[in-house]
Amino acid sequence: MKSIQYVELTDRRHRGELVRREGRKCYEFEEGKWVESTIMIGYLWPDSPEFGMYKEISEGEALKKLGIEA
Repeated sequence: MKSIQYVELTDRRHRGELVRREGRKCYEFEEGKWVESTIMIGYLWPDSPEFGMYKEISEGEALKKLGIEA
């Protein structure tokens, strides 16, 4: 079973955007659904200026920020 992790981006361009990580796949919440995305590449690549510019948040916090009832 893949663990699910929620992160909030903290760089200037994407500040506040939420991403759901499931193993090696990432998803952004668009138009009411999670859509697969490659946005985390820069945040996980050590040579990128965005490297590490995110914080882990709980599922409950992520859903609350998205306006979804858990």
